[in-house]
Amino acid sequence: MSENMEQFSELSVSPLIPSLPDDVALDIVARVPRSHYPTLSLVSKKFRNLIASSKLYKRRSQLGITQHRVYAILRNRNNKDDCRLYILHRKLNCSNRLVVVPSLPPVSHRGSFVSVGSKVYVFNDVDALCIDCTSHTVQPISDMPQRFAASPMCSKLANVIGEKVYLIGDSAFTWERGMSWRKTVMVLDTVTQTWEPVIKKENMRVGALWSDAVVM
Repeated sequence: MSENMEQFSELSVSPLIPSLPDDVALDIVARVPRSHYPTLSLVSKKFRNLIASSKLYKRRSQLGITQHRVYAILRNRNNKDDCRLYILHRKLNCSNRLVVVPSLPPVSHRGSFVSVGSKVYVFNDVDALCIDCTSHTVQPISDMPQRFAASPMCSKLANVIGEKVYLIGDSAFTWERGMSWRKTVMVLDTVTQTWEPVIKKENMRVGALWSDAVVM
């Protein structure tokens, strides 16, 4: 049984809000600003499961209730390997604040990040992840070209054209004169979640890289 099915089978055992049908409770929660969801998730396990489910965000979309969110990758200055995903919570008549998303794993400070729809794609040193921002769940992107899954792609950057993510970076290779580097382009089809054949570009040049930010 999938995690979502388990969540909703649990919700169906007892009502989310006593004396109210679950579909009515769902509509009520869907109308609550997302900035209040971290607080709602502390009410009970049922609320926590509902807020982490795709059903809630599907209902928000049906009601025309959408909110843009600002996500940021911040590094712990005491531990450079501890980089976390934060959300900017904006409240009326209140100061803004960045809140860590505890359900998401740390990411590499050398990673690259792009958004496609409601998903953020994270390209770490040797692996890639897809974060669903509606439920804050993570899915690994499998079948990464074996050569690059075994060794880091350095100085990489990512961008989106259509529904494909283009990842450009330096990859090491060995030839008769020893170790060298070449620019490599990897293409991820976000519809099929598969990698296309690797493109090698010896003469490609990429300028200075800076930390990324994703705005949704």
